[in-house]
Amino acid sequence: MGSGSSKKPRIKSKSVFRPMSEDALEELKKFYEVEDTTLGKGAFGKVFKAQSLTDKNFQVAIKMLNKKNMSDNDIKELGSEVQILNQLDHPNIVKYYEVYEDKKNLFLVMEYC
Repeated sequence: MGSGSSKKPRIKSKSVFRPMSEDALEELKKFYEVEDTTLGKGAFGKVFKAQSLTDKNFQVAIKMLNKKNMSDNDIKELGSEVQILNQLDHPNIVKYYEVYEDKKNLFLVMEYC
């Protein structure tokens, strides 16, 4: 058989959602050092680069989504999408590590590629 792309993704089971907090960014900064430079911008928010405070070699991308730009349905669909993507383990699919949430924003911590 072929290699790489013909291989089926492995399924894993793990919740990525952290409990809602008063200030998700402050909670996130307990685990990651977030750079000020914006990697990208879109209709819903921005993406920043960060690194783990315990392992400086572990870098992540953090997508900050402003909830005021999202409908309740958008937020629900995003939650479903993150749960599904988190279950897949494939080299061509970005890994989602965890999600932080407060009243104003969602922060998606994902693989930095």
